[in-house]
Amino acid sequence: MDQSINRRFPGGGGDSEWIIEIEPDVEFGKDILSPDLAGWKKSRRGKINPLESLVTVIPDWACEILSPSSGRRDRVQKFKIYQETGVGHYWIVDPINQTLEAFANDIPGAAWKRLGVWGGDEKARIAPFEDLEIDLSVFWVSSS
Repeated sequence: MDQSINRRFPGGGGDSEWIIEIEPDVEFGKDILSPDLAGWKKSRRGKINPLESLVTVIPDWACEILSPSSGRRDRVQKFKIYQETGVGHYWIVDPINQTLEAFANDIPGAAWKRLGVWGGDEKARIAPFEDLEIDLSVFWVSSS
């Protein structure tokens, strides 16, 4: 799966300014959650300790991929926790409806600003990765 992320987010590894992890255990105040994807600017995260199982630095970006069993939790509970603890950007990916909805929050506890919703075979530049054009069609399972 790591290879898949690097193919879809070229430059996402190596010399990138970002560290992106799959389902890391992250401490969000009193809650420990595992976003489907989470990203930190390298300048904030520092060197990764492979023996460390719990990340205590709030991500700059979190992404949840909705499923029938997680949709409500991702849209309600995690939405609020990420907002209150200062996650800078939150993406909600809905593979059934083939949409990606993005939010930004510059001030911990302030209301999310909805950046927009993209879907289908659109190509998009979405904060915080606006330097990267993302072809959304690569994320969806073909219906044919």
